Amino acid sequence: MFHYYDNVPRNYGSKLAPSDTLDDFPGLTVVYLRSPWSYIESEEGRFNWSVVDTPIAFRFSCSESWMRYATPEWVAKAGAKGYDFRVGKGVADDGPRSIAEGDR
Repeated sequence: MFHYYDNVPRNYGSKLAPSDTLDDFPGLTVVYLRSPWSYIESEEGRFNWSVVDTPIAFRFSCSESWMRYATPEWVAKAGAKGYDFRVGKGVADDGPRSIAEGDR
């Protein structure tokens, strides 16, 4: 498995040519791309599928240490419960990051 630009979605594809394939990496069977849910659905029901048009397999994350709303902000405004947290500390009332209750 190759973590390609792991955790930096704005860079996904920035150095890939359409002709780039797994054949360029002998023995490699999976390229791992991770993207916050909010990049795909920043507003409820409005999807930006261009983020995943090139990859064959992908994972949507609901919590990221580098951004507050990996889960879209509209989910919290709709009443979903969650927690604020600080990286390395965990749940903290004054934390700059948000995590969904089920991800805790």
